[in-house]
Amino acid sequence: MMENTEIVREIYSEGFSGGRFEILDLYLKEDYVNHNLPPNATSGLGGLKETMRRLRVAFPDLTYKVEDAFGEKDRVAVRATMSGTDVGGFGGRKPSGKYFEVTSLAIVRLENGKVVERWGLHDIELMAAQLESQT
Repeated sequence: MMENTEIVREIYSEGFSGGRFEILDLYLKEDYVNHNLPPNATSGLGGLKETMRRLRVAFPDLTYKVEDAFGEKDRVAVRATMSGTDVGGFGGRKPSGKYFEVTSLAIVRLENGKVVERWGLHDIELMAAQLESQT
């Protein structure tokens, strides 16, 4: 059985970066709770998959590079670099064709090898500034 930190790393590398959403079925409970839902997102595993699909339309090269991941008991803390190129339009904007790179932080709680809760933040202000910049 994989350790919690390994599970979270696989979710980021294969699920989020690789676009392999079947990984999410393996490692997240159906009623998983994201305590920091993005705008217009729904909760649960289905909501996460839909959010990731929308992100991959906007940013087909979306990646989450895990910089740090460590766990204690049922929790894993993750610091990742989230990056991509806006070719599909993000947040209702026209596609900018610009690249962004920001920090993503999360604390994930697991039960029996499955994610049940997440608290997280992305540097959305920096992301918007990079996508809107004139340079």
